[in-house]
Amino acid sequence: MALLLWSFLSSIALFFGLASAAQLEAYRGRCPAPATPDPGPTAEEEREPLVGAVGSAIITSVRGLIELVRRLRSSKDQMP
Repeated sequence: MALLLWSFLSSIALFFGLASAAQLEAYRGRCPAPATPDPGPTAEEEREPLVGAVGSAIITSVRGLIELVRRLRSSKDQMP
């Protein structure tokens, strides 16, 4: 457990250090803005599961199925 915690904290420190170094480099180079603007998600990223309207429909149907299973189990428990 201690090894997992140590590796997790080490990775956080490494990424924080790299991010800080990148920010310092940009500040010293007097270029605080990104080199290229963020284009946003691609068409493939838009089709990722559980994103957007399709994801909401899936989540709603799964919640409905869970509720149905709960009702069936409770009615089965009430039978003598």
